[in-house]
Amino acid sequence: MPALALSAFVAFAGLYSRATRKSQHGDAHARLDGGALSPVMADFSFRDQRGAIVTKSDLAGHVWIADFVYTSCQGACPLLTSRLIAIQQQLRDPALRFVSFSVDPEHDTPEILARYAKRWHEDARWELLSTNERGLAAVLTGMEIAVSREANEIVHSNRFFLVDARGAVSESYDSADDAAIARLLSDTSRELASAIEPIASQSGAELFSKLGCAGCHDDAQLAPPLGGLFGSSVMLARGSALLADDAYIHESIVAPAAQLVAGYPNSMPAYGEMLSETQVRALVAYVHSLAGSPRAETATLNTDPVCGMVVRVSKDSPSVDFDGKSYHFCSLPCARRFQADPGKYLK
Repeated sequence: MPALALSAFVAFAGLYSRATRKSQHGDAHARLDGGALSPVMADFSFRDQRGAIVTKSDLAGHVWIADFVYTSCQGACPLLTSRLIAIQQQLRDPALRFVSFSVDPEHDTPEILARYAKRWHEDARWELLSTNERGLAAVLTGMEIAVSREANEIVHSNRFFLVDARGAVSESYDSADDAAIARLLSDTSRELASAIEPIASQSGAELFSKLGCAGCHDDAQLAPPLGGLFGSSVMLARGSALLADDAYIHESIVAPAAQLVAGYPNSMPAYGEMLSETQVRALVAYVHSLAGSPRAETATLNTDPVCGMVVRVSKDSPSVDFDGKSYHFCSLPCARRFQADPGKYLK
């Protein structure tokens, strides 16, 4: 690391918070501020493992769990990250976010962080941020924690930090302490529950945006377009058709697997346990209101000869021409398997 970068890390060697000092003496549940006002996360703007810019304001309204890692770490990071993955599996609320700040800005590019995320079974809610010296320094100072380099190792916090929907760091937890992790799970659930009321008062459009619904429904290959859905005829995977009324839209939100649309995978979360009835009704009203003329089901549906999935045929769906006929597939791997040995799948 260049001398300038090293000096930036060493400069923070004395900035341990009161909570960190207490935790070194056995108080793993200490408030970050010793009981006064909680530190507030500094503003930041970093690229994540997907190459997108992530800022503090992007996380406004979300409860999130933060930690500090670097991809070449052979010390605390593997345990820290494995604990984080386990926490992600236990806390499935789609509104919760997980943010890992790299403490090695010189090395950890978005591409390297993407490979790291893939190794650890990446969760869509997890942001791995490729920092820069100045931005990282601001975050460390705001949280009153330290990072330093000793020989070829970067010494950094092994704690998780719970950040509330206002951006305040409410508490830290020792990642190696089972009791502390249990408290983190409990405290995070409580923070999420307390955030439900303001979210419940949001409009359906705000909920639709907050839950990231457009991520799938704006891509006709991933999920049915919603414009003009209300009042249209929907072809289901089981072969029957029905009218898309409010009852159908409601069921599609709380239990989407019950009425799968033909040609689409079962990839939507069931929001019945995640949202209140008030929130579901707000989403139904929003989908009902989306512009577009009622449409009849006109898509061509074929069966993938490799996996048996019903495929919605479009210009973008993978296809192979064989013996004068076009075969359509759910994915490129299925298309390649067919192309390698068509006779195997046409028996």
